[in-house]
Amino acid sequence: MNDKPGKTFELTDSATGRSAELPVRAGTIGPAGLDIAHLQPELDVFSYDPGFGMTAATESRITYIDGDAGVLLYRGYPIEQLAEKTCCCSVSCRAPSSWPSSAATSVITR
Repeated sequence: MNDKPGKTFELTDSATGRSAELPVRAGTIGPAGLDIAHLQPELDVFSYDPGFGMTAATESRITYIDGDAGVLLYRGYPIEQLAEKTCCCSVSCRAPSSWPSSAATSVITR
């Protein structure tokens, strides 16, 4: 995610008057994200998001996930498309390309 220049939200604790400026970060696909890294150090609070339904746990330049919409992209390709056209060995085990698919499957299932 990249910062959206000049786009921020200011969050103020009404009890203490302390504030934190939270930058907005642009995603490659989908909505922008609010960077809440300053909540704890500046306001002494953490965010609460049951089930991490609205929390991005990491930044990725090669994957995109939208669970509600059922979208999982790897390097811009739908995972279903990759699964149909790729043996899992070529992705994870790096089996030699000379192996026939049935031999690779046999090795994995043992």
